[in-house]
Amino acid sequence: MAVMLGLFLGSGVLLIAAPILWPRRETTKRHQNRLLRLLREQLVLAGLARVAVPTVVVVSLLLAVALAAVAAAMLSVVALVVAAGVIGATLPAMVIVWRAQSARRATRVVWPDVVDHLVSAVRSGLALP
Repeated sequence: MAVMLGLFLGSGVLLIAAPILWPRRETTKRHQNRLLRLLREQLVLAGLARVAVPTVVVVSLLLAVALAAVAAAMLSVVALVVAAGVIGATLPAMVIVWRAQSARRATRVVWPDVVDHLVSAVRSGLALP
């Protein structure tokens, strides 16, 4: 009887944990596609439309390894080596986000002039293509 109770309890815990342990593939692919699409949009906004997403990932990994190696050569503290690796891994993404934000700020400054030109073109009778 105790064995059966243990089996039922174990199967119940397994059924509760199953969605966390083994998510559906559709959900995982959808999140990956959203992450890739977000990174692609950031690259385009940053003016790096020709750069592929895998290139950014490889550069991030190489920079992380390089900074961690330099930190390991200079310091003997493992926590600082790990921190340098994390900084190296996130640095390219931060640069891309900073460039995209500066491009947004630059276009945000120009929009009032664009609207003024459109209004004046409509008032003067020009066709808007």
